[in-house]
Amino acid sequence: MTDNQADYELRNPAFRKTDVAARVGRDMETVARQLEAIVSGQLAGGQPVTIENLKLPVGAGSSNETILFDARWQADGSDVGRGLVLRIGPADFQLFMDPRMHDQYRLLKALHAHGRVKVAEPFVYDDSGKPFGQPYMIMEKLHGRVPVSFPPYNSAGMLFDATVAERRRAWETAVDQLAQVALTPLDKVAFLAETDGDGSFEEHIEWWHRMGRWAKVDHLPAIADLREWLDANRPANPPAGLSWGDARIGNMMFGDDFTCTGVMDWEQMSLGGALVDMGWWLWFDRFHSDTLGFTRLEGLGDRAETLDRWSAITGIEVSDIEWYELFAGYKVALITARKAALEGNNAPGNNGNNNIATQQNATIRGLGTPQDILVPLEV
Repeated sequence: MTDNQADYELRNPAFRKTDVAARVGRDMETVARQLEAIVSGQLAGGQPVTIENLKLPVGAGSSNETILFDARWQADGSDVGRGLVLRIGPADFQLFMDPRMHDQYRLLKALHAHGRVKVAEPFVYDDSGKPFGQPYMIMEKLHGRVPVSFPPYNSAGMLFDATVAERRRAWETAVDQLAQVALTPLDKVAFLAETDGDGSFEEHIEWWHRMGRWAKVDHLPAIADLREWLDANRPANPPAGLSWGDARIGNMMFGDDFTCTGVMDWEQMSLGGALVDMGWWLWFDRFHSDTLGFTRLEGLGDRAETLDRWSAITGIEVSDIEWYELFAGYKVALITARKAALEGNNAPGNNGNNNIATQQNATIRGLGTPQDILVPLEV
């Protein structure tokens, strides 16, 4: 762990990962028995199934329970082995207003069938609440490594240890996959419009405003002021299209040759348009370098290179990109404030109004540090 990383983790509990699966603390032997029955009935044609190697992913997202495992069974006298992932919707630790597990399942099905965006194939979805108490899905386990956020990839891990050429390959193929998301034909994902808030750019904005009210954090000055600025400066002609939602290199997987092999974490999907993703990508690129005090690793493209490569592939003009970056910052501020409320983070420099996310937003806008508001937030 570098000094910068340790310093930020000490001063910013919101920056540290919340392991939802570890927080829930399920007994893995019980989970294995439950999975034996599910995999046998859904994937193995009723054959007895052995479940093994259950583990939690390290350094990744914190919006749902994720458990990795392997399953083995016999089919026609031969051994069958599958690496699988169990994702269980959140219960008490719910960051988002609506986890939308079924929409995620449908979207992954559509993208996998289309074949241009590298996503895991989903196999099972169940919203009955049994046996895990929440909706769940089971999907293919992708193979590769992830440049995780904890520790930040500019300070340690696969990209830090890679050569410049390997980093360049990872960055290029990551941006290429981001472009393929933008190029997804709308008719392949039109069903997203059936969900309130997903059908257009304007609906997407309003969904996030509702998210702020649901999370009871929309009154915070750093959030309310940015919301007013965003509403007053909305782009006139936003391009239509699929938005991944959590578009960042830390949600991608890379093979031994540093080519992107997977695009993950689709909780924030919508038809808000491709520039929504580009704004998110740029906000987090800045976060993991300048804001955390790290130098972007040589080989990873900077802001201008990213915009140029993505625009050349997609044909989308990157006008009003600063608005989209601040829209991403607004969403991160809402999520961070919600996380602060759930975890009780209420210290100077680390509270719902003044935290590492709102500080970055203020820097982008040329404003001073947000004020500390130390009144505990409602949950």
